[in-house]
Order: sequence, then C-alpha cells, then structure tokens
Amino acid sequence: MPSPPSAEAGPDAAPDPRADAALERALRRREQQLRWVGLLVAVAVLLTMAARVAQGWNNLRDEAQEHARLHATALASLVEARLDRAEAATQALAAAWPAGTADAPALPEAAGEGLRPPWDHELLAVLALDERGGPLAQDGAPPLLPPPASLRLPATASACDPCVGRRLPAAALPPVLAQRAPAGVVPVLRVLPGQRGWAVALLQADSLDRLTDALAQERGGWALLAGPAGEVLSASANAPWPAGTRAGVVDPDDLAAEQWLPQRALKVQVVQPRQPLLQHLLRQIRPGVGLTLFTLAIVLVALRALRHSIASQHRARATLARLHAQGEQRAQRWRRALAASGDALWEWRLPDGRVDLSERWAAMRGEPPAECRYDSAAWLALLHPEDRHTLADRLARHLRRELASLHCEARVRCADGRWKWMLLRGVALPVTRGGQEAMHVLGFVTDIADQRANEAALSTAQARHQAVLDSALDAVVTADARGKVVDFNPAAERMFGLPREQALHRPIHRLLAPGEARRAMRQRAMHALRGAGVGMHGGGRIDVMALRANGEHFPVEATVVAVRAGAQTLFTATMRDISEQRRVERALRDSEVRARATFEQAAVGIFLLDERQQQLVRVNQTLCRLLGRDAAALLGLPLQHLLHPLDAPAVMEGTERLFDGAGSSLRLEARLVRATGRPLWVRLTASLAHDDRGRVLYLIGIVEDIEEQRQHREDLRAARQLEVMISARIQASLLVAAPAVDLPGLWLSSFNHASQDIDGDFFEVMRPGPRCVDLIAGDVMGKGVNAALLGAAVKMQFSRSLVELMMQPAARDATPEPADILNAVHAAMTPHLQALETFVTLAYVRIDLARGLLTWCGCGHEEVMHIGPGGAVALLRNQHPPLGVLADTRFTQESRPVGPGDALLLHSDGLCDARLADGERVGVQQVHAAFRRLAQHHATPAAMLHRMRQQLLAGTMLTDDVTLATVRVFDPQQPVQRLELPAEPGAIGALRDLVDRGLADAGQTSPASGLFTVAVVEAFTNIVRHTRGRLPQAPVEALLRRPPDALEVSLIHIGEPYVPPEDELPTNFDEYPEGGFGLTIIRKACDQVDYLHHDGVSTVRLTRWLDEAAPGGSLQSRHDLAAPSAVQSQDRPQPHSQPA
Repeated sequence: MPSPPSAEAGPDAAPDPRADAALERALRRREQQLRWVGLLVAVAVLLTMAARVAQGWNNLRDEAQEHARLHATALASLVEARLDRAEAATQALAAAWPAGTADAPALPEAAGEGLRPPWDHELLAVLALDERGGPLAQDGAPPLLPPPASLRLPATASACDPCVGRRLPAAALPPVLAQRAPAGVVPVLRVLPGQRGWAVALLQADSLDRLTDALAQERGGWALLAGPAGEVLSASANAPWPAGTRAGVVDPDDLAAEQWLPQRALKVQVVQPRQPLLQHLLRQIRPGVGLTLFTLAIVLVALRALRHSIASQHRARATLARLHAQGEQRAQRWRRALAASGDALWEWRLPDGRVDLSERWAAMRGEPPAECRYDSAAWLALLHPEDRHTLADRLARHLRRELASLHCEARVRCADGRWKWMLLRGVALPVTRGGQEAMHVLGFVTDIADQRANEAALSTAQARHQAVLDSALDAVVTADARGKVVDFNPAAERMFGLPREQALHRPIHRLLAPGEARRAMRQRAMHALRGAGVGMHGGGRIDVMALRANGEHFPVEATVVAVRAGAQTLFTATMRDISEQRRVERALRDSEVRARATFEQAAVGIFLLDERQQQLVRVNQTLCRLLGRDAAALLGLPLQHLLHPLDAPAVMEGTERLFDGAGSSLRLEARLVRATGRPLWVRLTASLAHDDRGRVLYLIGIVEDIEEQRQHREDLRAARQLEVMISARIQASLLVAAPAVDLPGLWLSSFNHASQDIDGDFFEVMRPGPRCVDLIAGDVMGKGVNAALLGAAVKMQFSRSLVELMMQPAARDATPEPADILNAVHAAMTPHLQALETFVTLAYVRIDLARGLLTWCGCGHEEVMHIGPGGAVALLRNQHPPLGVLADTRFTQESRPVGPGDALLLHSDGLCDARLADGERVGVQQVHAAFRRLAQHHATPAAMLHRMRQQLLAGTMLTDDVTLATVRVFDPQQPVQRLELPAEPGAIGALRDLVDRGLADAGQTSPASGLFTVAVVEAFTNIVRHTRGRLPQAPVEALLRRPPDALEVSLIHIGEPYVPPEDELPTNFDEYPEGGFGLTIIRKACDQVDYLHHDGVSTVRLTRWLDEAAPGGSLQSRHDLAAPSAVQSQDRPQPHSQPA
C-alpha cells in the first residue's frame, strides 16, 4: 500500500561521553531543585485549568439558557405565524358562510378564493364540517374528505372559537388525507355562523415537526409544542414525549425555556439537557488542557535546558522534533487533501504484478472500507472487457513516453455487480528498493459516475431542446440584445424561405415588414425586458406582417420572451404563420352565408327540432313543398304529428336515443303524412348540433323523397330474385346434379351447396371406356345467370368433344386421352371465354381400373388429393393456367398408379374460402388433414364427404359455392352393392328393390325372406325420422354384401350413436304396417342386428342367414318368428332415438 510522504532523517550525530557525564552530574545536582519546580508548576497548571473549567461551565450554562430562550421565542413566533394563516383561512370561510342556513350550502366561489394560497404547502386544506365532523364544503378538487368520511373533533362547537385542536395522526384520517399528510394534521377550528359546525383549517403536522427539529437539535436539545391540556401537538425527534401524548415534568438539572401563546393557550418549551452541555464543555476544554500540558512540557524542557552539559543534545533533539513536526504536517495535509477529494490512491508495481489501493477504493465499489491488494489479473478482471485494452494501450504509450501521464476512463464492477465509471490517473516512476530499481505506477482513482450521468443528462436535455426546436411547427427565432439573430429553427427556414446560415447574425427586424410591424415588435421586446421581466411574455401575442426572402408579405402571430443567459440577455420570438387561419376565417364567413342559402334552397327537406319541446323550430321551402303545407303551419308542430302511425314509434325512439347520447346519427326510411292525408316515403337522416361546450342545441333532420327509389328498388329486387331462381335451377339441373356412376370397383359421392349468390361451379362424370371414368370439376369466374350458363356450356362441350374425338378414325382402337379432350375443349371454348373476358378453372381426372392408372390435367383449380396405399398422400398438381387465359396453350397430362383402397377428393375453392367464426379461412391445410384422417377411418365415399362437411363447414359463412366429390376404389370381385339414398321416405322404393334383388339373386323366396325386406325398410325409416344429429342433405348409404351363407345389409349415415332398448315391444304382425315402428320386426326378421358407431358415422347392419335347400328341391327356412333374434351393439353409448 502506498504511504504518505515522511520527513527526511536529519544528519547523524556521534554521541559525546564527556557531555553525557557532565549532563549526568548536573542532573544529579539539580534533580531535587527541578523536582520541586516541576511540582509547583504542575500545581499551578492544575489550579489554572480548574479555574478555567469552572468559568467555562458557568459561561456555557448561561449561553445555553439564553440560547434556549431565544429558540423558544423564535419557535413561538414561527408557530404563531402558521396558526395566524390558518385562523385567517377559517375566519374567511366563516365570514363567507351564510348565517341561519338550515342545510349546508355549497362553498361560495368568492369565499373560496384565497382561503389556501397555492404557495402555502403547510396549510393542507380548509373545510367546513358539521357537528359530527362530516364535510359541508371543501376548497379542493377532488375532495380530500369525500362523504361519508369525517374528522374526530370536539363534542360541541362552543368548546373553542377559535382554538387549536389536538393532533390527528394519519391513522385517524381518511385515506386521501392520510396520503397527503402521512405525519398527521393539526386542526384550527372556528365556529360557523349559527352554531352549526366549524370552519377547520388543517395544518401539516410534519411542518411543525420540522420547525422543532430545526431549532432544537443544534446542541442535543429538544423542543415541543403543548396544547391547553398539556397534550403534545408537535415535538422534535429526540423529545421524551412524542406528538399525541401528554407532556411530563422536565428534569430540574436540565435547562428549560418556555414561551406561552396566551391567546391560544399554547406553550412552546425548549429544553437543553445537562449531559450534552457536559460533553460540549469537554470538547471546549480539551484544547486548553492540551495546551496546558504542552506548556508544562515546555517548562520541563526549559528546565532541562538549564543543564549546560547537554545543550548540544537538546539542540539536536529540538531540531529533530521540528523536522518531524514539519513532516507530520505535510503528511496531514496530504491525507486531508486526499480525503477531501474523495479519490482513492493506487500503486501498480509492474514487475511484481501487484496493485495496492487505499480504503476509499473499497468504499467506491460498495464494500466495507479496507485497503485492497490484487494481482494484475484480478485487478484487470474488475474492469469492463472493452476498457481493459484501452488501459493497456494507454499504459504502454505512457511507458514509451508518448503520453505524459496515464489517464483512462474505465468501468469497474462493483460489489453488487453493477458497472461504475471511474477515472484512473497515474504516473510511472522508478522506485529503488533493495538496491533494485523498478517501475511503479502511482496515482489516483476518481469516481466519475455522477459526472457521466450529468453529462448524459445534459446531452439528453440539449438533444431534447434541439428536437423541440427542430420539430416545432412555429418559427422560433432567438436574437441577442443588439437584435442580431443567433438561432433560427427549421420551421423558420420554411416560413421565411431563408436558410439558417443566411439568417444568423442578421437583424431580426429585417424579417418583418417595414413600418408598423417593426415598431410593434420593438415595443414588445422592450416590454418583455422592463415591464414583464426576464423570462416572461412581453404583453401576449401580437399580429404583425412578416417578410419572406422573396419579398412576399404574410401575417404572423408572434410572442416575445426575454431570457437571461448569464450576463447576456436573449430575446426569443415565436411566430406562427396565420395566412391559412385568415383564409379559413374568410371562408367561414362565406360558408355561413352559403349555409343559410343552402338551407333554404336545398333540394331536400330540412327541419330543426327543439330538444325540450320536441317541436319544429325551423323548416325550409322544400319540406313545405313535399308536405303541401306552408312554414307557418309547420313551425311549433310536434314531429310525431307529421309521421305515419306505423312509423312514428321507430322514428321517435331513434330521436330519443340521439338526445340521450346513445348514437351519433339516425338514418331510416319512414312515411310522412301530406296535407292531403296521403303517405310519402322519405329517407330521414338526423343528427344533433352542439355548442362549443358540447351542449345540444337542436336536432337537424334531412328529408329526402324516395318514392321513385323505392319503386325502382322493388322492381330490382324482383328481377334479382328471378335471376337467382333461374341460376339455381340451372346449377341444380345442369352443373352439379348428382352423377350416376355404375362402375364395378369404384364408388363416387358428390355434393354441392350454393352460397348466397349463384356461382359457376360444375361437376361432370363421363365414361370413355368400359372400366374407365372421367371426373371433371370446374369453376367459371363470375356469378349469376351468366356464370351458370357458361358453366353449363363448358360442361356440355366436354361431352361433345369426347364424342367428336371418339368418332375420329384414330380413336377406334384407343380411348382419347384427357389432354386431347382438354385441347379440343380449349380450341372450342377459349375464343368465347376471351370475348367474354372470363376463364374457367378445371381439374380433369381419369380413373382407368383396367390399367390401374390415374391420369389428370390441372388448370388452376384446387389440387386433387389422392390417398394411396398405406395412407400416402399425393396432390395432383396444376400443370396449366385456367381455360381461356392463353390462346396458344397446349395441355399435357400426368399419370400415377391407382388401386383398391385408394381415395380421391375433388373440391372447389369455396371449401377453403369458408370463413370461421373468428373470421379466418378454413384453408387448404385443414381440408387435406381432414380428408386424410377420414379416408383412414371410413370406407364409403359419402361417409367421408359428409363427415368432412360436418367438421369443416359447421358454423362457417360461405363466400362461394362449395362443390365436393369423393371417390373410393375397391376390388370389383367383392360381392357388394352400394346405393346412395336421400334421407327421405321417397327413397324407400329404391332400397326395397335393392334388397329384393339381393334376395332373389341368393334364391330366397320364402315369406320370411320378404319380411327381411320389411325390416330393412323399417331400419331406414327409423334413421330418416328419428336419428339425432343427422346432417342436413347427408344421404344414407346402403351396402348389400353376400358373405358365405348370409345376406347382409348395412345402412350408413351421419348421426349420434343409438342403442336399442333391451325389452321387446309386443307387435301384431298381421296388422303392423311399414312406417318406422317395427323394432320388433327388425329383431324377428333378422338373424343378427348390429348398431355400430365410429367417428361420427352410425351403421345399422342387418344380417339374414340363407335358407337351406330341402330334399325335393324346396327351401327349408331356418327362421322362426317366435324365437328372439340376436341384437348386438358395439360401443354402446346411451340410447338417443326411440322408435314410436
């Protein structure tokens, strides 16, 4: 650790034996004399010191007593001044309070002015309280004492008039007052006129506490302010009795001074305890005692100086003492200077790699004061990584003598992990120790964190000031006392058309027009300097004419402010270009004239309705003409008298909502009654007119005759309805009619749902070969009848082009390819499509079961989704733009394998564009994910299609037509037949034919076989009539299978699961008809009935064992209607449908 400089050692003196012997003999001779002299001197010194102590004690007591008295007097004066202000406020409130008022009135505005000056922060509030302490009136907003809060005050108003109440702590105050006065308040009360309450002024208790603290703690004393009953209203921090308690008896040994305030019965008491006086006395006499002892020592030394034999030794010792004292003085000055600077001392021993720092270093880093020692690595680790290289570079340059000293600002890690900016200063000096010379860096460490913060704050303030000037819309021009421009902001450059460089040092009066403008600006500048004072506005705003750089005169509104910057006075003029304002004012006057003319000459009827009377206060000539009445007959007439009885409630309710503030305007169609009694359809638009304060002046109503518009609208609505009906018929019959596909190994299901408007979606199925089917999904751009007719034309063109290609000789041995058919359709339709400025998106898919090949052409339509073996997903991409976009397009095709178990999805963009409840689109990703999952769970195409409808379109809003088609490829060798039936009773005949054909093909001709058909029909009827959760427009799929020795019919539909009752209902087979009530028939006529449900799809599976052939060629039935049949249900949930 570096040490302060020490005194240099004096020259060595060789000891003299003869002088020592002589000195010894002289000491022996005069030892007795010196002993007595020393004793006498000591006694004299002690007596002198005792006398000085006694005199000092008496002086100190007298001074303390006088000090306490003066402090008591000063404290009493200050307290009385605060109480005078409070009593003056209560007296003003009582004087302004109306006498004899039974109910508490509001505080008069005149009385509220000046009750509590804005600068008086010690007077918290002035209140008028009733006898229970509740608020009658307050001078603050928001109120400091909101009802039902109250203050605890004396029981009766006659207790004092005026007087000072006891101190109320913060806990006894309402929350708002407690927040404003955390130390409590001292109330000053005065009786209101009529003995009906008090005028109360609330003084901040902490202001009295600060007075007592400030005037009593100089020498450890304390002070308090006591009330009439001895309760303490305010006390200094070290007083023995805190505020709110009763004052006790002062110790008689302590010095006390009291000062009464007789008019208020208050007592100010200042006490100086004895113990601090004694301590002060000790501090006073300590230098005297030291001086006395030092004098005694000098006397003894002087006595010793009498010994001539040791004179040389005494002189040497005196010289040494003097040098030591000088060195100590220098060391003390060095220590005091270092402590006063607040810097830490550091020494870096470069060869040893050791850094020593003084105690101040630890304090700077937030550690307990202690000297610190580090090695070089630990020392550098305390510095910020970015500053280590800077310090190393500066040190190297200093050692190379490139820098006179080391000076580096660096961030140092504190004990709490924060970084603090410090300034490292030092000088490298050679130090010789042990005969070796080494370089040490000695210097100081200064905490510059506050300096950095101040510099950053100053920079921010300057940047903010400059930003304000740069962003100001008004021109700000600053000039010195000579009128020379010293600052010119960008707005001034734009306003005057003068660059800042040219404006600087230019006389400011040259920016104004000659004459009156310059004299007015000069007068305002002098007024700002003399009358208004520095930093004040010079007489408000003035309107003068300014001068642009191009000589143009324009009006400005200017203010002048004088600012003192040190010894220099600056004038800042803020100028706003009011050319536009003047133009707007002129336009406003013109607008008022035009508005009056517009009101009278408007082509629509206009009226003004009074809010209170609900009567017409002004009408124009157009309204009079529409109603067939003159203005005199309409003025003063209620609006309701002009309305048709059927429309009056709606109009009056709308106007009431306007007057109540529930809406900003009213717009509706209603009927008015003419003078002849005939109704007139009008469009009524109304809004409210307000004044500058936002109060309603009147209602403005505009009446527009819409008789012809309503007739045209009705005609247009009828025509539109007819168009929609025709389009719907075209779409249902020609475009998206359900195709009939009877191709072994392929099942197809399709669906179309029209949006609010009819679009051009179409779906076509063609059979170009015995085991080949073509699926075409398209969408014509546009809506309405034109789109529907164009879609039908494109659809028929595909059939026509297929026939034309098949009639060509080249097609006798080969089926035309999809690309050839599409090229033919393109050649035939594209000229017409381009002439109509429209196009058609297409997805053309061919499924060739004979070759196991899937071929497609994509023309801008939604991509077809193919689910292959193992659930592999493939999207059949679009190879071409839509049909009709490019005239020279040559269409190509692509192919991929297809086989049993594969599934395909064709859909229009209406499915992806459907809007969910949150406004988001369904999206193609959700469509593909849903079909992939459904294709794995369901075998039939209708189940996949309509479950996808249920999952994706439930609760959505359709913005376009939705067209869907699903395909399932299966093994044509399977003994299964499929029939897609609409869920309505009219489909029973087709279902009965399917079951009868199946029974006939199986050779089942017994009467019991016919009953199986009845059971299937009854199961279908139950599905149609009683299924819960059935999806609208969803069909029922009927599958007829021929497992070994059995016939099985499955009815697949969308709906909730169903469990039949366990008990069998009695049924009369002779009288029981078909119609959905034959649950017993179903059980008796079938060998096994299964009610299945999986993933939202329910299946009723009815199985009948085939009758055996008896000897002789007849069939032997294995069925007994009296015996119960097996009924099974998988995944048995709670039953949801009960046949009647």
